[in-house]
Amino acid sequence: MTNPSATHTGLFYDSDAHYSREVGSFLRDGLERGHRTLVMAPPRQVDLARAALGRLGERLDGACTAGRG
Repeated sequence: MTNPSATHTGLFYDSDAHYSREVGSFLRDGLERGHRTLVMAPPRQVDLARAALGRLGERLDGACTAGRG
């Protein structure tokens, strides 16, 4: 069964700053709206995404530690 409201987004980026800005903005928007988000990336990019989220990233750290992220 598919969810017609689900989307899949990819990103091409040329620097860490570009990645952080775009991914941080995308994730922040989704989290603030109460949406589920998913990042599938190498550990370095996951760390950049967490840092870009600031305080929202702290919530992700707790979810990952609890095995929910």
